[in-house]
Amino acid sequence: MIIRVRAAAAGDYERICELMDTVDSLHFDRLPDIYRRPAEPARTRSWFESVLRDRNQCLRVAEIDGRAAGYIHGTIRETPPDPVLVPRRFAKLDGMGVDERYRRRGTGRMLLDALRRWAEERGADSLELNVHDFNRGAMEFYRAEGFDDFRHLMKKPLR
Repeated sequence: MIIRVRAAAAGDYERICELMDTVDSLHFDRLPDIYRRPAEPARTRSWFESVLRDRNQCLRVAEIDGRAAGYIHGTIRETPPDPVLVPRRFAKLDGMGVDERYRRRGTGRMLLDALRRWAEERGADSLELNVHDFNRGAMEFYRAEGFDDFRHLMKKPLR
């Protein structure tokens, strides 16, 4: 099995949406007070094409046997102007998913490495992400890849 990571192309729209929908479903099922299933497709073709054109966004595909088996999406961000913040440019991992059949084979690691290289080429000083507490497998994966906890988002329902 040969895994090849490449830039996403317009023809990948349907498959990447399938993979993104799988990731979305985890959130719909585990956090129904925050996430809901949309009536229409969550990502339009025009959104997808705008991502492909945007130099500050990265969308990569892991291809196995000619089929997209995973994706990673990231964005270059900069701190807002604020006198107490150190100005910095960083990359945000906005989404990643690997087809269950291709997990634990290095696919996620290869996607993450592709995003890291892309971010470094654009002058980012770090790669950051958010992960929900229920997603223990993802947290373990990211920690194994060198990510550290540095912020905790907390919530208290008011009803």
